[in-house]
Amino acid sequence: RLRYDAERQDRYRRTLAHVYLDDGRSVTALLIEQGLATTLVVPPDLWNIDCYRAAEQRARAGRNAIWGLATYQPVASTALASNATGFHLIRGRVTRVSESRKSVWLNLAGDVSLRIDRNDLHYFSTAPAQLHGRTVIARGWPHPGSKGRPVIRIRHPAALETLH
Repeated sequence: RLRYDAERQDRYRRTLAHVYLDDGRSVTALLIEQGLATTLVVPPDLWNIDCYRAAEQRARAGRNAIWGLATYQPVASTALASNATGFHLIRGRVTRVSESRKSVWLNLAGDVSLRIDRNDLHYFSTAPAQLHGRTVIARGWPHPGSKGRPVIRIRHPAALETLH
């Protein structure tokens, strides 16, 4: 069975749906819990996010499949290469919070920036400014920013784990 969320297609016209087996189990949750997939939150498609996040936490705790690989362990923001590509978990202390016309920026120790579009701020119950001085794990795909430093776009709080 399929269950559609807020959007039925992405910008590439691919079908977006949650897939279920005949017995009612979520294929996505099964793949995530086995460590064969990561939780990806792309607003406005937020249905079942809590289930998927819990499944990933169990997989990470058990070091299942990809979570047992060094590639999927958090890398320090001070150690991330400026040309890093692919999915990363980046751990770092928020040293600065700033704002531009279109975004809120969280600068991590080292040269990594997290960008939250103002259009996505309504998903955050905690103001990003409150993260100053806190250690976070950000998830996403770094790309080179205007100064050649890695930038990760954060679209939803699920992509940002606060540690302390």
